[in-house]
Amino acid sequence: MSVSYEYYKIFYHVAKCKSFNKAAAALFNSQPNITRAINNLERELDCKLFIRSHKGVELTPEGKELYQHVSVAHHQIELAENMLTTIHDFKSGSITIGMSFDVSEIFIHEKLLPVVEAFHRDYPDIHLQTALDTTSNIVADMSNNMYDIAFVTDELNFHTYPGEQTLVEFRDLVVVGRKFSELCSKKVSFEELSAYPIISLWSQTETYETYKRFFEKNNANFAPQLELASKELVKIFAERDFGVAFLSPKTVAGSIRNKKLFKIELEKDTPVRCSKILASEKGKRNRAAMNLFDEFAKISVHII
Repeated sequence: MSVSYEYYKIFYHVAKCKSFNKAAAALFNSQPNITRAINNLERELDCKLFIRSHKGVELTPEGKELYQHVSVAHHQIELAENMLTTIHDFKSGSITIGMSFDVSEIFIHEKLLPVVEAFHRDYPDIHLQTALDTTSNIVADMSNNMYDIAFVTDELNFHTYPGEQTLVEFRDLVVVGRKFSELCSKKVSFEELSAYPIISLWSQTETYETYKRFFEKNNANFAPQLELASKELVKIFAERDFGVAFLSPKTVAGSIRNKKLFKIELEKDTPVRCSKILASEKGKRNRAAMNLFDEFAKISVHII
Protein backbone atom coordinates (compact mmCIF):
# COMPACT_ATOMS: atom_id res chain seq x y z
CA MET A 1 0.00 0.00 0.00
CA SER A 2 1.36 3.41 -0.99
CA VAL A 3 -0.59 6.32 0.48
CA SER A 4 0.38 9.93 -0.16
CA TYR A 5 1.96 11.64 2.86
CA GLU A 6 -0.18 14.68 2.02
CA TYR A 7 -3.30 12.64 2.89
CA TYR A 8 -1.88 11.79 6.32
CA LYS A 9 -0.95 15.42 6.87
CA ILE A 10 -4.52 16.51 6.09
CA PHE A 11 -5.89 13.69 8.29
CA TYR A 12 -3.71 14.92 11.19
CA HIS A 13 -5.02 18.49 10.93
CA VAL A 14 -8.65 17.47 10.55
CA ALA A 15 -8.36 15.21 13.62
CA LYS A 16 -6.58 17.93 15.59
CA CYS A 17 -9.03 20.70 14.59
CA LYS A 18 -12.11 18.41 14.67
CA SER A 19 -13.33 20.32 11.65
CA PHE A 20 -12.83 20.20 7.90
CA ASN A 21 -13.19 23.98 7.63
CA LYS A 22 -10.67 24.73 10.37
CA ALA A 23 -8.21 22.22 8.90
CA ALA A 24 -8.60 23.88 5.49
CA ALA A 25 -7.82 27.28 7.04
CA ALA A 26 -4.77 25.90 8.89
CA LEU A 27 -3.46 24.37 5.67
CA PHE A 28 -4.37 27.38 3.49
CA ASN A 29 -6.50 25.08 1.40
CA SER A 30 -10.18 24.79 0.49
CA GLN A 31 -12.77 22.72 2.33
CA PRO A 32 -13.71 20.68 -0.78
CA ASN A 33 -10.06 19.71 -1.29
CA ILE A 34 -9.78 18.63 2.36
CA THR A 35 -12.96 16.57 2.11
CA ARG A 36 -11.77 14.95 -1.12
CA ALA A 37 -8.41 14.02 0.43
CA ILE A 38 -10.07 12.39 3.48
CA ASN A 39 -12.46 10.46 1.26
CA ASN A 40 -9.52 9.21 -0.81
CA LEU A 41 -7.62 8.20 2.35
CA GLU A 42 -10.61 6.31 3.74
CA ARG A 43 -11.04 4.55 0.42
CA GLU A 44 -7.36 3.54 0.23
CA LEU A 45 -7.34 2.32 3.85
CA ASP A 46 -10.76 0.70 3.40
CA CYS A 47 -12.13 2.03 6.68
CA LYS A 48 -14.05 4.98 8.09
CA LEU A 49 -11.85 7.46 9.94
CA PHE A 50 -14.31 10.18 10.95
CA ILE A 51 -17.91 10.43 12.11
CA ARG A 52 -19.42 13.55 10.55
CA SER A 53 -22.04 15.64 12.34
CA HIS A 54 -23.31 19.22 12.32
CA LYS A 55 -20.98 19.90 15.28
CA GLY A 56 -17.90 18.83 13.34
CA VAL A 57 -16.09 15.51 13.13
CA GLU A 58 -14.99 12.86 15.61
CA LEU A 59 -12.53 10.01 15.14
CA THR A 60 -13.78 6.46 14.76
CA PRO A 61 -11.91 3.72 16.69
CA GLU A 62 -9.86 3.10 13.54
CA GLY A 63 -9.25 6.82 13.21
CA LYS A 64 -8.05 7.06 16.84
CA GLU A 65 -5.59 4.20 16.24
CA LEU A 66 -4.27 5.85 13.10
CA TYR A 67 -4.02 9.25 14.78
CA GLN A 68 -1.75 7.88 17.53
CA HIS A 69 0.83 6.90 14.92
CA VAL A 70 0.36 9.79 12.50
CA SER A 71 0.66 12.41 15.26
CA VAL A 72 4.04 10.96 16.34
CA ALA A 73 5.28 10.89 12.75
CA HIS A 74 4.03 14.45 12.14
CA HIS A 75 5.80 15.69 15.27
CA GLN A 76 9.07 14.06 14.20
CA ILE A 77 8.83 15.58 10.73
CA GLU A 78 8.22 19.03 12.25
CA LEU A 79 11.27 18.60 14.47
CA ALA A 80 13.37 17.62 11.46
CA GLU A 81 12.11 20.60 9.45
CA ASN A 82 12.86 22.97 12.33
CA MET A 83 16.33 21.47 12.74
CA LEU A 84 17.07 21.88 9.04
CA THR A 85 15.89 25.48 9.23
CA THR A 86 18.21 26.28 12.15
CA ILE A 87 21.12 24.58 10.39
CA HIS A 88 20.32 26.45 7.19
CA ASP A 89 20.31 29.72 9.17
CA PHE A 90 23.48 28.69 11.07
CA LYS A 91 21.63 28.77 14.41
CA SER A 92 22.91 25.32 15.38
CA GLY A 93 25.19 22.55 14.18
CA SER A 94 28.85 21.68 14.38
CA ILE A 95 32.01 21.67 12.26
CA THR A 96 34.90 19.27 12.84
CA ILE A 97 38.29 20.49 11.63
CA GLY A 98 41.47 18.44 11.21
CA MET A 99 44.80 20.23 11.43
CA SER A 100 48.12 18.75 10.33
CA PHE A 101 51.25 19.13 12.47
CA ASP A 102 52.90 20.34 9.25
CA VAL A 103 50.80 23.52 9.15
CA SER A 104 52.93 26.31 10.61
CA GLU A 105 51.81 28.11 13.74
CA ILE A 106 52.38 31.48 12.07
CA PHE A 107 50.03 30.49 9.22
CA ILE A 108 47.40 29.45 11.76
CA HIS A 109 47.71 32.73 13.68
CA GLU A 110 47.95 35.10 10.71
CA LYS A 111 45.67 33.43 8.17
CA LEU A 112 43.33 30.88 9.73
CA LEU A 113 42.44 32.36 13.12
CA PRO A 114 41.07 35.66 11.75
CA VAL A 115 38.69 33.69 9.52
CA VAL A 116 37.60 31.44 12.42
CA GLU A 117 37.13 34.48 14.70
CA ALA A 118 34.93 36.26 12.14
CA PHE A 119 32.87 33.10 11.54
CA HIS A 120 32.40 32.50 15.28
CA ARG A 121 31.40 36.13 15.80
CA ASP A 122 28.73 35.86 13.09
CA TYR A 123 27.55 32.35 14.05
CA PRO A 124 28.25 31.83 17.77
CA ASP A 125 25.91 28.82 18.04
CA ILE A 126 27.92 26.70 15.59
CA HIS A 127 30.15 24.35 17.60
CA LEU A 128 33.73 24.13 16.31
CA GLN A 129 35.90 21.12 17.14
CA THR A 130 39.54 20.76 16.05
CA ALA A 131 42.11 17.96 16.23
CA LEU A 132 45.84 17.74 15.45
CA ASP A 133 47.33 14.77 13.62
CA THR A 134 49.76 13.83 10.86
CA THR A 135 48.82 14.65 7.27
CA SER A 136 48.53 10.96 6.34
CA ASN A 137 46.18 10.25 9.26
CA ILE A 138 44.05 13.30 8.54
CA VAL A 139 43.67 12.35 4.87
CA ALA A 140 42.64 8.80 5.89
CA ASP A 141 40.18 10.19 8.45
CA MET A 142 38.75 12.57 5.86
CA SER A 143 37.93 9.61 3.61
CA ASN A 144 36.06 8.12 6.58
CA ASN A 145 34.21 11.43 7.14
CA MET A 146 35.69 12.01 10.59
CA TYR A 147 36.28 15.68 9.73
CA ASP A 148 34.23 18.17 7.73
CA ILE A 149 37.26 20.16 6.60
CA ALA A 150 40.99 19.88 7.21
CA PHE A 151 44.27 21.72 6.71
CA VAL A 152 47.41 19.96 5.54
CA THR A 153 50.83 21.02 4.26
CA ASP A 154 52.93 19.04 1.83
CA GLU A 155 55.16 19.32 -1.24
CA LEU A 156 53.48 21.11 -4.15
CA ASN A 157 51.97 18.68 -6.71
CA PHE A 158 53.30 15.61 -4.86
CA HIS A 159 49.89 14.57 -3.53
CA THR A 160 46.39 15.31 -4.76
CA TYR A 161 43.49 14.98 -2.36
CA PRO A 162 39.71 14.96 -2.97
CA GLY A 163 38.05 18.32 -2.36
CA GLU A 164 41.35 20.19 -2.02
CA GLN A 165 42.14 23.84 -2.59
CA THR A 166 45.60 25.35 -2.24
CA LEU A 167 45.69 28.33 0.12
CA VAL A 168 49.35 29.31 0.15
CA GLU A 169 52.65 28.27 -1.46
CA PHE A 170 56.10 28.78 0.02
CA ARG A 171 59.72 27.66 0.10
CA ASP A 172 61.31 26.98 3.47
CA LEU A 173 64.46 28.83 4.41
CA VAL A 174 67.46 26.94 5.76
CA VAL A 175 68.50 28.58 9.03
CA VAL A 176 71.00 28.13 11.86
CA GLY A 177 71.87 29.83 15.12
CA ARG A 178 74.98 31.92 15.73
CA LYS A 179 77.13 28.85 16.47
CA PHE A 180 76.86 27.67 12.83
CA SER A 181 76.71 31.10 11.20
CA GLU A 182 79.95 30.41 9.26
CA LEU A 183 77.72 28.48 6.84
CA CYS A 184 76.15 31.78 5.73
CA SER A 185 79.27 33.00 3.91
CA LYS A 186 78.82 30.74 0.86
CA LYS A 187 76.46 28.41 -0.96
CA VAL A 188 76.40 25.13 0.90
CA SER A 189 76.38 21.72 -0.78
CA PHE A 190 74.23 18.88 0.47
CA GLU A 191 77.34 16.92 1.34
CA GLU A 192 78.47 19.76 3.60
CA LEU A 193 75.02 20.22 5.11
CA SER A 194 74.77 16.53 5.97
CA ALA A 195 77.81 16.91 8.21
CA TYR A 196 75.86 19.24 10.53
CA PRO A 197 73.13 18.29 13.01
CA ILE A 198 69.65 18.69 11.52
CA ILE A 199 66.46 19.60 13.41
CA SER A 200 63.16 18.42 11.94
CA LEU A 201 59.55 17.68 12.68
CA TRP A 202 59.14 14.08 13.72
CA SER A 203 59.39 11.24 11.25
CA GLN A 204 55.68 10.60 10.60
CA THR A 205 55.05 14.15 9.37
CA GLU A 206 54.87 15.19 5.73
CA THR A 207 57.61 17.79 6.39
CA TYR A 208 60.02 15.04 7.38
CA GLU A 209 59.11 12.98 4.30
CA THR A 210 59.49 16.01 2.01
CA TYR A 211 63.05 16.66 3.15
CA LYS A 212 63.96 13.01 3.15
CA ARG A 213 62.99 12.93 -0.55
CA PHE A 214 64.78 16.23 -1.17
CA PHE A 215 68.06 14.98 0.29
CA GLU A 216 67.83 11.62 -1.49
CA LYS A 217 67.30 13.38 -4.85
CA ASN A 218 70.54 15.23 -4.18
CA ASN A 219 72.45 12.09 -3.13
CA ALA A 220 72.60 13.10 0.51
CA ASN A 221 71.44 11.45 3.72
CA PHE A 222 68.65 13.06 5.73
CA ALA A 223 69.22 11.92 9.32
CA PRO A 224 67.92 14.49 11.84
CA GLN A 225 69.52 14.45 15.27
CA LEU A 226 66.44 16.11 16.74
CA GLU A 227 62.81 15.32 15.83
CA LEU A 228 60.32 17.69 17.45
CA ALA A 229 56.54 18.01 17.69
CA SER A 230 56.01 21.51 16.24
CA LYS A 231 57.64 24.05 13.96
CA GLU A 232 57.76 26.55 16.81
CA LEU A 233 59.91 24.09 18.77
CA VAL A 234 62.13 23.56 15.72
CA LYS A 235 62.68 27.32 15.56
CA ILE A 236 63.47 27.59 19.28
CA PHE A 237 65.99 24.73 19.16
CA ALA A 238 67.64 26.25 16.09
CA GLU A 239 67.96 29.57 17.91
CA ARG A 240 69.66 27.68 20.76
CA ASP A 241 72.33 26.32 18.36
CA PHE A 242 71.12 22.73 18.19
CA GLY A 243 71.56 22.58 14.43
CA VAL A 244 70.16 23.32 10.95
CA ALA A 245 66.41 23.86 10.46
CA PHE A 246 64.03 24.18 7.49
CA LEU A 247 61.29 26.72 8.25
CA SER A 248 58.98 29.04 6.32
CA PRO A 249 60.03 32.70 5.83
CA LYS A 250 57.12 33.90 7.97
CA THR A 251 58.07 31.57 10.81
CA VAL A 252 61.67 32.83 11.03
CA ALA A 253 61.28 36.48 9.91
CA GLY A 254 61.44 37.87 13.44
CA SER A 255 64.32 35.63 14.47
CA ILE A 256 66.39 36.64 11.42
CA ARG A 257 65.60 40.31 12.01
CA ASN A 258 66.74 39.98 15.65
CA LYS A 259 69.83 38.01 14.59
CA LYS A 260 68.81 34.91 16.51
CA LEU A 261 68.81 32.91 13.27
CA PHE A 262 70.86 33.19 10.09
CA LYS A 263 69.90 32.15 6.58
CA ILE A 264 71.97 29.59 4.65
CA GLU A 265 72.09 29.55 0.83
CA LEU A 266 71.93 26.04 -0.61
CA GLU A 267 73.19 25.07 -4.03
CA LYS A 268 69.58 24.17 -4.91
CA ASP A 269 66.31 25.75 -3.78
CA THR A 270 64.25 23.93 -1.20
CA PRO A 271 61.02 22.33 -2.54
CA VAL A 272 57.94 24.48 -3.08
CA ARG A 273 55.45 23.48 -0.42
CA CYS A 274 51.81 24.39 0.03
CA SER A 275 49.12 24.54 2.66
CA LYS A 276 45.75 23.21 1.50
CA ILE A 277 42.21 23.03 2.73
CA LEU A 278 40.27 19.80 2.14
CA ALA A 279 36.55 19.04 2.30
CA SER A 280 35.18 15.58 3.05
CA GLU A 281 31.96 14.20 1.59
CA LYS A 282 30.35 14.80 4.99
CA GLY A 283 31.68 18.34 5.00
CA LYS A 284 30.24 19.03 1.56
CA ARG A 285 26.79 18.19 2.97
CA ASN A 286 27.32 20.48 5.96
CA ARG A 287 26.21 23.96 4.86
CA ALA A 288 27.94 25.69 7.77
CA ALA A 289 31.20 23.83 7.05
CA MET A 290 31.11 24.79 3.38
CA ASN A 291 30.45 28.40 4.31
CA LEU A 292 33.59 28.33 6.45
CA PHE A 293 35.46 26.48 3.68
CA ASP A 294 34.54 29.27 1.24
CA GLU A 295 35.82 31.90 3.68
CA PHE A 296 39.14 30.08 4.02
CA ALA A 297 39.34 29.70 0.25
CA LYS A 298 39.40 33.48 -0.11
CA ILE A 299 42.94 33.49 1.28
CA SER A 300 45.07 34.45 -1.72
CA VAL A 301 47.70 32.04 -3.04
CA HIS A 302 51.18 33.52 -2.81
CA ILE A 303 54.74 32.63 -1.88
CA ILE A 304 55.61 33.35 1.76
